[in-house]
Amino acid sequence: MLTIRDTPAGRQLGVWAPSRRRPGRRDFHPTLGRGELLGPEGELLWQGEWVENTLHDEGELNLLNVWLREQAHLAKYLMLLGQGNTNALAETTVMTGVTEVSAPGSNGYDRQQIAAADWGAPVLDAGDYQVTAAQKTFGPNTGATWNVSHTALVTVATGTAGLLLISVPLPSVQAVANGISFRHTLTTKAQ
Repeated sequence: MLTIRDTPAGRQLGVWAPSRRRPGRRDFHPTLGRGELLGPEGELLWQGEWVENTLHDEGELNLLNVWLREQAHLAKYLMLLGQGNTNALAETTVMTGVTEVSAPGSNGYDRQQIAAADWGAPVLDAGDYQVTAAQKTFGPNTGATWNVSHTALVTVATGTAGLLLISVPLPSVQAVANGISFRHTLTTKAQ
């Protein structure tokens, strides 16, 4: 099949070829996330870039069960991880394999629920539909510093009995000291 594509050098005529994806390569990143640090007066102290998530095995299963098999949606909570570095977590990682920055209900920290109503209406963005969730703020911190390396979307408000759906590494570990808050935004685009 012949294709025409626009390039910086002008239009090119080409021949369509099937994808040369490597077997086992993971390309599906349904969400992007961006973190921010807020000072005591709400001033922006730091803003990260938009970073792709890791879709964990439990998230893949949940996505397929809800979207294709019409199973019930589970409640979803955003949590902060302190893994010591910002390396992407393995796709097979589960809740018991991550370290939360603080116990929920302590030091001003609690997981933040992201409900269906938190997602805005889809809008066209560069020809594809995109939807963004309401920003979620953690804190302010009232105790020991939280060293935040990732955010994660999970299915329980406390404990490790739920599913680890996605995780999003920060560009660098952020120290959220006493009096400082951490804010995070998730967005997704259907492409």
